[in-house]
Amino acid sequence: MKIISIQNLTTTPYLNLKSTTYENKTGKLQNYYWAERPGNKRAVMIVGITEQKALLIIKEYRVPLAGFEYGFPAGIIEAGENVVEAADRELREETGYRIKAAIRPPSPFVYNTSGITDESICILFALIEPTGEGTKLEESEDIEAFLVSRNMITHLLSDPDKKFAAKAWIILQHFSLYGEI
Repeated sequence: MKIISIQNLTTTPYLNLKSTTYENKTGKLQNYYWAERPGNKRAVMIVGITEQKALLIIKEYRVPLAGFEYGFPAGIIEAGENVVEAADRELREETGYRIKAAIRPPSPFVYNTSGITDESICILFALIEPTGEGTKLEESEDIEAFLVSRNMITHLLSDPDKKFAAKAWIILQHFSLYGEI
């Protein structure tokens, strides 16, 4: 496998479509289309838990789904921020909560759907508390944050009409089964 060329098909601040010509393992040239996060931007996802052992999840409108998806607060790490700073900023903006303490070191950067994008994300497990300040959503964001108990998560996961982010579903399923993150 060898990359021959990469062509930009779009140029936007947050997502670009690329066409890559590569030589496959038999020597044949093939094209592959994928999305790039410009500027090698990385993201962070926050798995927040309260002192009372409730998880903070969000229900967010996602245009490609034409509906809402359940998951955890997340966002792009801005220039000059470390993972914890970005996580705290995103958590405050999207939910009105803040990080009280990291529960464990952040995960390495992992890939969401490497078949279609180069986006990577770090997962931070944190003890959280409300800021008392409310959210600071952008006009393009429709996000509802709420705390869920283990029983509530089990019920939510059993609803076939609900859509979940894959990485969030795995963590929620684990919490539903074992009561821990």
